[in-house]
This record gives sequence, C-alpha cells and structure tokens, in this order.
Amino acid sequence: MRKKSKLDREINLKKSMEKRIAANRALGLLIAVVISVSILNLLGTHTGYTVLQESNLIEREFTSNENIALPIKDITALYLNSYISSNFSGEVSLYDENRRYSILDYSIPELDEEVDNSSIEFELNYNKISPEVAELSVVAEEYSCVEWKINDESICYGENSCCSLLNFESSGEKNESLYLNNGRYNAQDRNIVKAQVIYANYSLDIDNAYSDIRYSDIKGIVVDLFDKLPLSNVCGEACNLNQNIEAYTLEVKVYSGSLFLENYSYRLTPNNAPEFKEVPNITFSDNYTLDLSRYVSDKEGDNLILDYLKVEGIEIEFDGLTAIIKADDNFTGKAYTFFTVNDSSLSATSSIIELEVVEFKPKVVVGEAVRWVKKALVIDNKVLLEHEPINVTIKADGEEILDRNVDIIVEGERKDLDEYEYDKKLEILDDEINNAALEKKTALEEKKSEFVKSKRLENTGRALRKLISITGNVVLNEEEEEDNTVLIINEDVQEVEVEYFTEAPIAIEEEIDNGKRVTISSDIGYEDVLAFAEIPDTDANSIRLYHLVDGSRIPSNFDGYDSNNNEMVDYIEWTVPHLSNQTYEIILITNADHLDENRTFVEDVYDYVKARDYNFTLIPANHYLRVKFETNLTSDRDITIYARSNYPNASVLVYEKDKNDSIADFGTISDDRRYKIILDNITAQDTFDLKTTNDVEFDYVVDPTVCDQGDELTECNITTAKTWNGSVTFNNLRIKSGGSIAHTTNTNAQTYILNITATNFTIESGGTINLAGKGYSKENGPGNGTKTIHGGGAGHGGIGGDADSSSGTGGIAYGSATETLTIGSGGGGTSAGAGGGLIIINVTNTLNVSGILTVNGTAASASTDSGGGSGGGINIRTGIFGGNGTITADGGSGDRTGAQGGGGGGGGRIAIRYTTKTFTGTLRANGGANGQANSQAGSAGTIYQEQSGSLN
Repeated sequence: MRKKSKLDREINLKKSMEKRIAANRALGLLIAVVISVSILNLLGTHTGYTVLQESNLIEREFTSNENIALPIKDITALYLNSYISSNFSGEVSLYDENRRYSILDYSIPELDEEVDNSSIEFELNYNKISPEVAELSVVAEEYSCVEWKINDESICYGENSCCSLLNFESSGEKNESLYLNNGRYNAQDRNIVKAQVIYANYSLDIDNAYSDIRYSDIKGIVVDLFDKLPLSNVCGEACNLNQNIEAYTLEVKVYSGSLFLENYSYRLTPNNAPEFKEVPNITFSDNYTLDLSRYVSDKEGDNLILDYLKVEGIEIEFDGLTAIIKADDNFTGKAYTFFTVNDSSLSATSSIIELEVVEFKPKVVVGEAVRWVKKALVIDNKVLLEHEPINVTIKADGEEILDRNVDIIVEGERKDLDEYEYDKKLEILDDEINNAALEKKTALEEKKSEFVKSKRLENTGRALRKLISITGNVVLNEEEEEDNTVLIINEDVQEVEVEYFTEAPIAIEEEIDNGKRVTISSDIGYEDVLAFAEIPDTDANSIRLYHLVDGSRIPSNFDGYDSNNNEMVDYIEWTVPHLSNQTYEIILITNADHLDENRTFVEDVYDYVKARDYNFTLIPANHYLRVKFETNLTSDRDITIYARSNYPNASVLVYEKDKNDSIADFGTISDDRRYKIILDNITAQDTFDLKTTNDVEFDYVVDPTVCDQGDELTECNITTAKTWNGSVTFNNLRIKSGGSIAHTTNTNAQTYILNITATNFTIESGGTINLAGKGYSKENGPGNGTKTIHGGGAGHGGIGGDADSSSGTGGIAYGSATETLTIGSGGGGTSAGAGGGLIIINVTNTLNVSGILTVNGTAASASTDSGGGSGGGINIRTGIFGGNGTITADGGSGDRTGAQGGGGGGGGRIAIRYTTKTFTGTLRANGGANGQANSQAGSAGTIYQEQSGSLN
C-alpha cells in the first residue's frame, strides 16, 4: 500500500476547502479540457475501424501468460477483437524487432492507500446484484460520513456537518448502500471505486469550541458492470507502426480472469490523423446547425467519429459531420466546449469554442418570411402576439393544438385560426398579383385558383364556416385588445409555445450608372436584416457599399461571394441594422474614381480620363483621383497624366492606395500638357491615389501596362497575352506575332465585350484576337440549346441544330445582322459548348487583319450528347479594310455517345462597314457539325458587308 500525505482534518480544514473551491473555479475549465483530451487519446482508439486490409482468426481463451508469433510483416497498424471476463486483469502487447507496443491494458492498479495518522477501521462490503448492478456499503458510527470516489467523481454519504468539511453536500445516509449501474455517478463498464470514512465531531461556538476529527485509510475495489465485455478493433499504441519490420509477436499476460481473442486485423498503408481547422465561436438561440466538414478533414477519407466535451446547458447531436447544437430550456449565457474526431486509429481535438446562447431573436432575411417562437402563459384563455402572423402553430406540452380549437383576433375582428390563415394566404396572393409584371400575372392567378381549389377539397365545410363567420365575428370593445393580435386557446392549458411567421422584408433594386441602388423596407420594425444583391463579376477590391442617410453616404461592411468560381465577386450580403425603409448604393469602382478629402467615393470619372479627348474632369483641392491599372506597376514604370490648372501652386502628389506618405510628385501643374513621373522603390501594385494640392482638371491618365511596347498615344505594340474589357482607345495599335487579346469569359449575362477604337489597327500574321467560348456558358443566353435527354445546339446568327430524336431542341436566332452587338449562346446539356464573345472595332484609317480574329462557339465535350455553342459577334467600321488573315464566327460542334448525339451550334454574326476593301483573307460564320447522323448541324450565321462613304 502506498502512503498518502497527512490530511488536515481539524477546524481549519474548512477554510482550506473554501480556498480550494475558489481555485477549482478558476482551473475547472482547464482541468476538464486536459482530462477530456487525455481520455479521448487513450479511449478514442477503442472504436470501430472500417478500412482494414486483412483479418486473421485466433479464437482462443487465455487464462495465463502466452506469446504468439504472428505470420505478418511490414504492417502499419494492428487491431484486436476480443472479450474480457468480469474481474479480468491483464494486458496485451505487440513486439517487433525494436520495441514494445501496448495494445490493451486492463491490469488493476494498487487500490488501497495508507493515510498518515489514520485511526478508523472499516470494512468495504461489495455485492454483485446482477451483471449490470453492484451494491457497496460501509458501516460508520455517529458523526461520521463516507467519501465515495467512483472513477473521477466523488460523493459523500453521511452527516452534513461531516460532508461539509469535504466541500460536499450529503447524498445519502452514512450507512446507506451505494448502488452502481452504468451511467450512475459516472459509472462505466469497469470502475475503480474507493471509500474513506471520516469522523467529525466539532463545534464552532466561540464559547464552546472543540473538535474531534479522525479518518481511515482509503480502500478500493474494482467494480465491473458486465459478465463479458467486447473490445472491438483495439489498437492502442499499435495504431501507427513503422514499416519494414520482418517479425511480430503478440504477448498476452493474464493476472486474473480470462481473455478471449477472437481475431486480429492489420493494415498495410500508413494512416494520418484527422486534422481540425479553427472552429469559430457561435452565438445562437434555441439551436444551431454547424457543418463541421468545413473544419475537419482526413487525408485517407476514413470514416470519422465526432464527439464533444459535455457542458451544462448544451447538448450536441451529430449527423455525420453535421453538429446540431441545442440549448437547454431556460439556459442563456456562455458555455465552452471542444470537438474531438477520430478515425478509429488516431484522433484530433479542435480549439476551445465559445457557445453563447442568447434570447430568441428571429433570423430576418430579405424575401423570406420571418420565424418567431414565443413561450407564454395562457391567461383567461388568451395569448398576446406582437405581430400579425402567418402560418401559426401552437403546442402545449409538446403536442400540437388543432387550428379548429384556436381563434384569433386581429384589429378587433375574431376568426377561427383555420379561416384566418386561408384569408391571409389569399391576401398575400392578391398582393403578389397586383404588384406583378403583366407577363407574370396569369401564372399567379392560376396559383391562386389552385390554392382555392385545394382548400375546398381539403375542407368541404369551408363555405359553411365562411357564411357563419359573416354574422358570427365578434368585434371586441376592450381597448387593450383592439390594437393587439390575440390568440384565444379553446383548450384547458396553462402554457403554450407559439411558432408563427411574419411577412418578409422586401428589396427594390434600381440600376444606376456605376452599380445599383437597393431599398430594403417592411411595415415591421425588423432589426439586423440580412440583405443581398447580385452584381456583375467584379474584383473584390472594386466594390463599395454605402448607406444613404440624410443625403450622406456612409460606408458599410459587406461579405462578397464568388458563385461561379471565376475568382470574381458576383453576390454580396450585408446587415441592415433596422427597418422600416433603408437605402443602400452598391458602387462598382472602375479604373478611375473621384474621392473626397476623406477618400470617400464621390463619382466614377473613368470616361473622362480614359483617353486624350480634351474632355476634362475637375478634382478639387485635397481630393483624390484613384486610378487602377490593368496590371501591377513596379519601380521601373512611370505614370503619365494630361492635366491643367489655373492655380500657380497646384500639384499632384502620388500615394499608394489608402496610404498617407507621398511616393512621388508631378510638380507644378499649369498648362494642358503631358506630365510624367517615374516610380522608385515601390512594391508591385496596381492602384494609386493622386492627390491635388489645388484644383486640377484631368483629361487623360495613361496606363503604362496596356502596351508591351510604346503607348496609346503613339504606337502600342502587343507581344504578349492581354485581357481587356470594355472600351480602349489608341492612335496606332499593332498585335504582333505571339501577341493576343481576349476579354473575360461571360456566364449567364452579357457582361464583358471588347470595344477597340484606333486611328490604325494591324493584326500581324501570328497575332490573334481570340474570343472563342467567351460568350454565354452552357444552357445560357437568348439562343441557348435545351436538353431533355440529349442537348440541342445554341442559336445566334443561325439556329442551333436539334439533338437526335428531337430530344433537345436547337436555340433560336437573335441579334442584328447589320449592327451586331450580341455574344453567342451556350448549347444544351451537361457538357455543352459556350458561345463566342463580341468585339467592336472602329478604325479611322486602316484596319489590316493578317492574323486571326475569332469569336467561335466551342464544341461540346466528348461522350455527353450535348450541344455546341453558337458563334459570337464581330462589328467592324473602318476606312480601308485590308489583310489576308482569317475572321470567323463559327458554331461549335455537338458531341456523341454511340448512336446518340447533340446538335451543332449556329454560326454567329459578322458585320463590316468600310470605305475601301483590299482584304483577301477568309470570312466565315459556319454552323457547327452535328454529333451523329440523327442529330442536326447548326445553321450558318450571317456575314454583312457594306461599302460606305461614312463610318458614323
């Protein structure tokens, strides 16, 4: 028996215990975390493993020590399936050439403990009532108590005056038997139970203080609540083994009882532990669903088992990798927990998570009805609601109360709940019909008609009750009820839970020049409303959200999302603090913005400064012109501006975006001319703030990254791949061999095109403008192909081809043959081709196309029976039209699977106006080929050419 340090059981013990209480409160969470992690690391390996390479039978019972040579080598894990008897003590280990690995250790430790100066003797009585129930007892005298410790949980039986010295409340009489079953007092399958008797006869009376405190040694016993305990796929330290081992031995030691080894399994491939990313803190009411697949991963894709640290007030259930977090009734405040995961071999633990439970607050989202939950006492059969509800559900003691047993009073008028909800639904449908566009009214009228018919079939008594309600409604005179919504519960219940919905807040969007204006409104004063809007694909740094308040723009935070995986933001969300009406502006920043002295957005001025056109814009003193270039500028590049000012001390200072230290100075700005500075000692970046020291008018900011050689005002040479969007202007533009230009790929809207204006424009042999597949994506666009079984081709200049057996139809023709301004559409089907893009070219003198200019639709992917995309658009106006290159707007081909096939895409549209034509190259807008004989090719597109005396 081991010795225990002397216990101070005198009166000052009470003070000592009080200090321990304070310390325990501070350390409680840490201790719980450490203990739980330790337990999980030890016991988490005792759960089922599902991906094993081999399984070998043993099927033997062991009652004594024995070694078994295993006919295996080069394994990475070993798992045992076994049974142990009640009171088994022993262990199983695996030996290889280098070391020992403990797999199973059920040896019984030393149970009794000697305590210094102990003076009480007692017997610890144990009776196994059944395999799952045990009885333990101690005989103790007056003034005594018994401290029972079941594994890590302690309780006290006996006199309160005695138990209080141990900082416990009495849980039973001193001689009362302690009954254990699985789960009671933290009892498990195997338990270490210890008992100590304390005698405490004392008085704290100042006039008559005395103490007689004595104690016993500690006695322990193993309590197994089973006859035979299965241990499945246990690996212990053998969960991860070194490979390249030639021999293994299994060592079985039995000190008491018996062990039955059924089989062993092993794996040959290495296993990695699961991994946790940091899990965020959560604030919620009632319940919360957390998708843990976002935070936990396993390289091998093993089946993962989740658990959590149990804490008061919180219960967590798991559905796969989804955690359903529930707060106990009447619990609010903070709790701390963590998640654990194991793959049945290795485990991982998340960071500590703060769970804050707050009073129920409805989640309010624009366009969605708002859910409310109210728990209330029923007083005089009445419950008051704060709002006029939709879809009311009432429960008492977890059972739903039927609508026919509930009446509702709204604005003094009383109806039964069923009738009220019927009328409310009709009211909502009527509002939708009245506010709908003409083309949607018919569908909504049909929806209303179907609803009325369905309710009549559902309840043939509707008409009778409606007639009764005309004369039977009660208009109440009580002032306190006329302005409230009141539920009348026609059942004898004391408390109810009412779930109901209120009408959704709405959003009205208005397109503005540089974005959109969104007004969020509701008749109900909702708070923290989630609003959202779709925007064209935009760089995240080029979006601003402003709240319009009393004529001022107040910057607001938002979250941006990329729904089509092109690394651009196309959807944003933000929180509106309160309603009724709140207006926001979403500003999509272009390449030049006027900012005030606080760098707050004022206006988009890109159209003023994009070209040397003598169309000036004024930037007042101490305001900024923020310019964004196509690519990053480094310290070897320059910034050039064309500007003027009437103030002798006017200058323009250059700052990095949102920084306060000037990095360059253009010097004095006076006459309208070119001003140029070289950037020194900067890191690569694309956005700069130009600050005026006095009023300065800007005409042109030259982007030095547009041209690989030269600049826009002289001759711009392109020798690398460029992506341009929108309008660009040059004096002389030349795409040399190896150079190429494209615009960004569109998806479900015509967002990106290329519009080039130049005095002279040359595409040399080997130079390319390639807009193939840059139009609408699959199944998008006005001429999209459709799919039922197989996909039709898209239309544009020509119609798309049908799929075989007419299972998917080709798209329609659209757009103008003489003034082409549209991109191509996407074909039908899961892997359909995309449409071609759109280029507009305006050249004053000579356009020479000796390279390639293509806006072809793309072919569908092989073996998917999808349709091809349609050709895009080319719109050219030039003086002299020359060269010997290739200009195409072909449709993409359909594809085939065996005897099945998709339709070909229709050709696109080409429109060319010129004063003189010397072009000898190829002009083509063919339809795409069909996938196989029974499907159809796309029709040819249109090529329009006109010799004109004017390019206007």
